[in-house]
Amino acid sequence: MKKTLALILAIVMTMALVACGGSKTPTTSGSGSATGSSGLKVDQAGADLNEEVKVDETKKYMKDLVFGYSQKYSTLDPQDTSNGVQDTLYMLYHNSLVRYSYDSKTIEPELAKSWSSNDSGDEWTFVLRDDVTFHNGEKFTADDVVFTWERGAGGSASSATAKLIKEVVADNDYQVTFKLTQGSMDWLYNMADCKASILNREAFAADPETGYKIGTAGWKVDKYELGIDITFVKYADSWVWKDVQTPTESITFRTMTEDSARSIAVQTGEIQVGASPAVSELTTLDKDPNVDYVLLTAETIYYLGFNCESEKLSDVNLRNAIAYATDAQEILDIVYEGQGDLAESFWGPTQFGLYTDYEQPLGYNVELAKEYLAKSNYPNGVELTITAASSNFARVAEVLQSQLADIGIKCNVEQTDSPGLKQLIADNKLEILVYNKSCGAQGDQFRTILTYGNSTNRCKYNNARVMELLDLALAEKDEAKRLEMYKEIQELTHAEMPYAPLFYGVTSMLHDAGLSGAIWQPNTKHDFTYVICEERA
Repeated sequence: MKKTLALILAIVMTMALVACGGSKTPTTSGSGSATGSSGLKVDQAGADLNEEVKVDETKKYMKDLVFGYSQKYSTLDPQDTSNGVQDTLYMLYHNSLVRYSYDSKTIEPELAKSWSSNDSGDEWTFVLRDDVTFHNGEKFTADDVVFTWERGAGGSASSATAKLIKEVVADNDYQVTFKLTQGSMDWLYNMADCKASILNREAFAADPETGYKIGTAGWKVDKYELGIDITFVKYADSWVWKDVQTPTESITFRTMTEDSARSIAVQTGEIQVGASPAVSELTTLDKDPNVDYVLLTAETIYYLGFNCESEKLSDVNLRNAIAYATDAQEILDIVYEGQGDLAESFWGPTQFGLYTDYEQPLGYNVELAKEYLAKSNYPNGVELTITAASSNFARVAEVLQSQLADIGIKCNVEQTDSPGLKQLIADNKLEILVYNKSCGAQGDQFRTILTYGNSTNRCKYNNARVMELLDLALAEKDEAKRLEMYKEIQELTHAEMPYAPLFYGVTSMLHDAGLSGAIWQPNTKHDFTYVICEERA
């Protein structure tokens, strides 16, 4: 795949309540291209789905692949920790009941063949595959689903999801019903997450300490040293190989903390994937015929947060004045080399219900900013402090400092760490915050940041109607009504401006030019199940 995919933000507008087919085997072809301001191509997330891997019998393929990652992995237990590199590992040796496809923008089958919910959305029934075995040879049944969530209540990553479960019932060996504490139209997204990976009861009986290594997916854990490397070997009896075979026999993930070391290793053929290369390096690396890159619009929104309970920023007109005086494109160009996509709403780029058709669109508008400032309690200007929790955020704050000076707002910039930020919030001394948030496809993704009293809601936004709509939308089975509710939430936050969205970031991967079959994801949780790589001449 040589940089031939189109830039797209996958807006999730449909969620299948009943599914009866599907596949996650990838294709190796692309479909168009788009170029960012730096001249780099931006790829389509999930574009490698739904066709068989194309192995050319006239070519030779590598049997053993090595991937270099900067982030160390700390566990093999999917219920313990969830992040980009951890979930990428989990997907090789574990399956969930369902999976989310960025290609089709729907939930697709995995260990479950089909599913349905009751009218209130608080009971979900899954019909399971009957042809699946775990790596230890045990048959996969509904009892393993029950066991997974019995154990999940104690997991650091899975406990929040487990709290929503009232009871899990094995209706028979191949049907299971989840009874929830409340209706949730996002339950399928919960079940698609890696922390919902299905574990085997017998594996834990045999090995209580590391039974989580046993999964149902196409690869099984071979050898590893936590934080250093881990090697997976093909599990030939996995259900994932029933319709497709690949020449790859092992995949090793190696910790390589230096960006340049990973890039050089891909160029020399020492490794086949180098995670997170610096975007500034890609224009040079692009000239090397031995390598290729993936640059995806990421599920991360960068934003300005305004403390709605502070003396000055409780003024909604002042918040709007700052929002419209902010040139997000200039910030993106200066700080992030133009790589990203402007956000028109405070909502995730792939999130169900994204709405952008505002009567007054968000964007750089100095005259409108001055009008809002004139209506505020500070028509002649005001002095504020911008807090940044990283060096890059501090650079954003410095550009913003210059922009706000154009409308008479003087800003001081302070950089702090996580404990310092918590203390500022506790003391109610936070004014403007530069921050970002990971997003997802489910509509309820922004509940925490919009719920008063939640620690993620650092700017103390408090709107009872927004919180009511979040609850109503989560339980609403009618998709059109859900969309209207999420639209109203975004219109309210657009008008009240507790958060001024800036842009969505990018995620990058460097790889051997002969590599294909990977499913690249904007959440950085890439699926390498069917990855293959041609040998270099």
